[in-house]
Amino acid sequence: MGYEFQGFFVEHEDQLFRAIQSRWPREHVREFSEPFHGIGLKERSRADVEFCDSDYEQIPITEDELPSFSKLFPESTFVYIDARCHGGICFYDGFACKNGEIVQQCSDSEDSLGTLLAHFDIREGPRPFFQPFQSGFFGEKD
Repeated sequence: MGYEFQGFFVEHEDQLFRAIQSRWPREHVREFSEPFHGIGLKERSRADVEFCDSDYEQIPITEDELPSFSKLFPESTFVYIDARCHGGICFYDGFACKNGEIVQQCSDSEDSLGTLLAHFDIREGPRPFFQPFQSGFFGEKD
């Protein structure tokens, strides 16, 4: 059985948390305190959307959408991660953006997670333990 994650992380601010919930009201959004005080958003899987909410229009979090949203909080760095894990091997794509600009892009590598999380001063090697990637962390069902 594999694990997939598509979503983003940013350091916590109350106003930012409310703005994220308002912009993406039906996605999984959660505040967390380890390994940094942050906000995470996990996109609902396409299967969940099709099965549960046929009238639901998903606002995709893309390389255009998230940088545009980041302009509203120009001091915050947003890190988007697409994780695909199977059999203990994970590959990560993603990007970091700030004030409307993509400041780093990483693709299809086991090392990309460490590179992307370094934006939050997490430096535990290329594959750090990251609590929000635990199954069920965002309240979703397996």
